[in-house]
Amino acid sequence: MGGGVQFDLIHEIDYLNYLFGEPLALEKQYRRVSHLEIDSCDYAHYSATYQKFSANVTLNYFRRDAKRTLEIVRENDTLLLNFIEGNIINLMTGQTLLNIDKEGLPLSYLNQMKYFLSAAKSKKHPMNSLEGIAAYNQTDLMILKGKNIIVTGSEGLLGKAIVTDIQKEGGIAICLDISHETAPELHRYKVDLTHQEETENILIKLFEAYHHIDGLVNNAYPRTKDWGTKMEEVALSSFRQNVDWQLNSVFHLIQLISNHMIEFNQGSVVNIASIYGIVGTILHYMTIQI
Repeated sequence: MGGGVQFDLIHEIDYLNYLFGEPLALEKQYRRVSHLEIDSCDYAHYSATYQKFSANVTLNYFRRDAKRTLEIVRENDTLLLNFIEGNIINLMTGQTLLNIDKEGLPLSYLNQMKYFLSAAKSKKHPMNSLEGIAAYNQTDLMILKGKNIIVTGSEGLLGKAIVTDIQKEGGIAICLDISHETAPELHRYKVDLTHQEETENILIKLFEAYHHIDGLVNNAYPRTKDWGTKMEEVALSSFRQNVDWQLNSVFHLIQLISNHMIEFNQGSVVNIASIYGIVGTILHYMTIQI
């Protein structure tokens, strides 16, 4: 599932925008062409049209030899910018026009941080913003197309946002929650995941209905009525109940789903946690998150 080469190797797009600005027109292609065991795109090609020239960018995960270059083809010569070697060479004459000391290359990262901090402090818009490269990564590919993804706690604020994003990316969000009624045509199923038998029964139904489950987002948040009680006042029975609901029931669900995913040799599990597991004051939650 992952991000894909079009997101991970975005610096080349930054360079293109910085040197030439936004193109008048853009064609792009995203593909999975290698034998890498990933679900995201491992190859991307962009063809950008400017008023007096065109530019092409090719990105991939699978090239064995290291290469990061930029060629500028001019009327009388060709310039080669080698980002790894840190130099610019005129390919017609063989002349090195610029040669950066490799030991000084790490300073570029420090300069980048200074630039962004300065932009943030002065509230200036940085040159390589997400908005600036948005056109390059707008795609009809839909990285979750054909994927069946279970979302627990789908009726909560975070759950609804997760469901919406899955649907936007072409996936089917299978919504499991105790607070809505079952509606298979809407991919909604009412279930209490703290009950072992209910969990096992609903998964049997889902495996039969959807044939394959490609993802699980553990987002449910079951808790007892005394949630938030001070540590010194928490009853041992309540503590045990919360640990069982929020930890053991999640483990049980992951165990059942993972066996199915292993059978199909694919799948991803995402567990939603919170910073309050470290800095919070709710005893049950801190224990479970840690």
